Amino acid sequence: MFFESIKGYSLSTKELQKRYKCLNPEITLPYFENGQNIIIALSHYGNWEWGTQVASSAYKHDVATFYKPMPNKYIDAYMQKLRNQRNMELLSIYEVHRVQRNLDQKPKAYFMVADQSPSNSEKAVWLKFLNQETACFRGIENYSRLFNMPVFYLDVQRVKRGYYTVKMDSICKSPKKTLKDEITILYMNKLESVITQRPEYWLWSHRRWKIEKASSSK
Repeated sequence: MFFESIKGYSLSTKELQKRYKCLNPEITLPYFENGQNIIIALSHYGNWEWGTQVASSAYKHDVATFYKPMPNKYIDAYMQKLRNQRNMELLSIYEVHRVQRNLDQKPKAYFMVADQSPSNSEKAVWLKFLNQETACFRGIENYSRLFNMPVFYLDVQRVKRGYYTVKMDSICKSPKKTLKDEITILYMNKLESVITQRPEYWLWSHRRWKIEKASSSK
């Protein structure tokens, strides 16, 4: 899948669409017609990188994704160039104000990956995930509730080598009506269900449990 991700940058949009089929993009159409921004939640499962490359041709919304800038500015600039070539806007995680500026523009779909281990355990949500006490990001929930953006989970499934299907599942339609941590719980429950069915396609190497709950308490 790593080599597939690199190869994707040299494939045509038409070829990527054939290999990475979005089964129900119409689910987001009512939100676009209402001028409403949305969040599309991904995880490090299957080929998530192709999702950002196909997005602009699959959805009516303009598309953007959040990323953490790399320490090496040259590598960071190169990755931005690759990802921008298919009209995917890159937003630094340190530039939340840019979301606010976009609210009066064409509706946007913000792609967010949130299954990695947070660096700050004090700001994390602690949940039972795959039978482990797990620190979870609040990022999707924070953006969703702050800007009233409905959340969809992007379920990426491998069909065979170099071919995937993508299905959108609604996680939250009315963020302002949710309880604290509810969206985070819904997202992690969905991810757990996907991993349990086909665990071999999750990125197990990203040290998901490097933070322990006991060590985070003072």
